Amino acid sequence: MNFSALAQLARSIPAEAVRGAVTHLTELRVAVNGVPTQLSASVRIWNADNLFIVPTAIPPGSVVRYSLDANRQIDRIWVLTRAEIERADPPIPQAPR
Repeated sequence: MNFSALAQLARSIPAEAVRGAVTHLTELRVAVNGVPTQLSASVRIWNADNLFIVPTAIPPGSVVRYSLDANRQIDRIWVLTRAEIERADPPIPQAPR
């Protein structure tokens, strides 16, 4: 089994991570679905092989899942594989009423 396949086995994307298209703009700024958005200074980005990458390495127009921190900045990004893109997104958990 190659390293890429092993990395995929350990990949865990939280159900609450939001789906979108991301393109890197400058330093810690990306466009999410065309809207300029700030990345957290401690942002963690995993590519489709589940390896850490820097913001400038995000392929333009990548389909991703991402999460926001308390400051509404993106703190985690997962660049999706073709299989993950084709899979239906899980429902977002609802807060109890």
